[in-house]
Amino acid sequence: MRRITDFFGVDEFEILLPPEEFSQKVLPNQAAVVRPPTITPGFLPSPPETSQIFLAPYCGFYHVYFHTPVWSNHIVRALTRIHQVDGRTATRTFERLREVRARGQAGPVQKFRGNVSQVVDRLCILEYETLVEELVSMTFLYPSHRHALRLLTGVMIGVASGGSRQPFASRVVYEFIGQKIDGRAGLGACGLFLPDDAAVPEEIRSRIRNTIDPGESVLLPRAY
Repeated sequence: MRRITDFFGVDEFEILLPPEEFSQKVLPNQAAVVRPPTITPGFLPSPPETSQIFLAPYCGFYHVYFHTPVWSNHIVRALTRIHQVDGRTATRTFERLREVRARGQAGPVQKFRGNVSQVVDRLCILEYETLVEELVSMTFLYPSHRHALRLLTGVMIGVASGGSRQPFASRVVYEFIGQKIDGRAGLGACGLFLPDDAAVPEEIRSRIRNTIDPGESVLLPRAY
């Protein structure tokens, strides 16, 4: 199974989806296949081996929380996997753009790939959207100084997926959910949440509020 999924560039839970769901959510459309890529994952230099040692403890699955101007009155919860392959640390991210409370509505799924680099003692994640290849985002995260990895906080900048392609910045939280997970359940938990939805813990909601305190002039991540 691992050899098959690595060869076709999919995750194990994707290849086990029902055929119709697999074709809708995993297979790229023909326009995306013939379209020349505008963004590639190769524009970062190959990281040194010391960076891979630094990044290895962060491999695993995360739920990622942030705000976007397309859904300005919602919190986005996405699913990200950080893993090491071919001497680099890579990411795969899935965003399901549907309101979680709206039962019966699957919503579109956006898929991203990227690289993770070490910048001094910070994690830098650079990702691009894989289907239309018009979206790119960069995230800087504080490292975890605790024995048990739980939450990583930082700031992301990106381009909104709406028609205006509006650049934006948002505080972001990566919530570690395990080295191995039930992929369907992990993706099923993704979607859009109202800012006061109790399904998103208050600790996380407080860390991604994009308020600027008195005396601040820029958007800074909350240090914890």
